[in-house]
Amino acid sequence: MIVVVAGGAGTGKSTLADRLARELDAPHCDFDVIGAAMVEQARAEDPDRSDASLVADLRDARYRALADAVSAAATTSPVVFVSAPFSRHLADPARWQDWLATAERNLPVGARHPAVLLWLDLDPQERWQRMARRAEPRDAQAIAAGPDPHRAPAPAIACIRLDASEDPASLVAAALAAIESRAPGSRSSGR
Repeated sequence: MIVVVAGGAGTGKSTLADRLARELDAPHCDFDVIGAAMVEQARAEDPDRSDASLVADLRDARYRALADAVSAAATTSPVVFVSAPFSRHLADPARWQDWLATAERNLPVGARHPAVLLWLDLDPQERWQRMARRAEPRDAQAIAAGPDPHRAPAPAIACIRLDASEDPASLVAAALAAIESRAPGSRSSGR
């Protein structure tokens, strides 16, 4: 089972996925970590380019690398956690299905189960404050622009919405309950 933790920048995707992975002793494939080497190499080749430009140009390659990492992890673990924004994928069901097919390609057909998508929703002001506190180079443009008054658009894909402003323990508990409800063999998974 692939469990995707998605949401806008600053919602706590990596933090939640890390905690869930530790709780279930499962791998966590983090978009930022997996793509970091690509960004660093591109930065070394063109040090004058902005991080925002580098990240945008490498987006598709980074998502392919993430799918490859998930595919490899899924061959040795029944659950794999993934954290990434998936902004374009979640707005386009065909793009989302293509990414999932790539991520699941090493799994036997009988071992494929619908991915669980956890969407972290957070007030735009709080998202901006979190990004400002962490001060990552990838957030520099968004921080400089100030708080966006709009929430990140919810996915066009079926998802479980979680309130990212919850305290960490409550958020982990809600996510675990959602995952359990979708696990193969559970009463509410439809299997």
